[in-house]
Amino acid sequence: TVAHLLFFHSHELSRIFSSINLVIDIVNIVMFYVERRRSPEKGNLNMLSALTHVAIDTLRTVSVMVAALLASVFGFDGDLADTYASIACSVLTFSSTLPLFKSIFHKWRRLQVVRRRNASHNVTL
Repeated sequence: TVAHLLFFHSHELSRIFSSINLVIDIVNIVMFYVERRRSPEKGNLNMLSALTHVAIDTLRTVSVMVAALLASVFGFDGDLADTYASIACSVLTFSSTLPLFKSIFHKWRRLQVVRRRNASHNVTL
């Protein structure tokens, strides 16, 4: 029917948008890699945070593509496949942010030491 030709099924639309998003994510990851190799500052927390965000976005994109593929090709329930993908992404998202939080904590601790050292230096003058 004409309506069928004009409108995509939700899993087809998910594949289209996910494919476009995946290309954008790959370009972003390559740009981060190139910039990191060029930059003398390897421990930039803003860049690490942004890269973590892009990596998590890429993971979610791939999970949406897999869920759409399972629904369209193998006849899985799309909502159930998406639910499992969301759970997997949530667990992986949490675990992938741990190194970022660890770096933030270590940098904060170093700043506290410098602040105390500067405060004690100013008191003795």
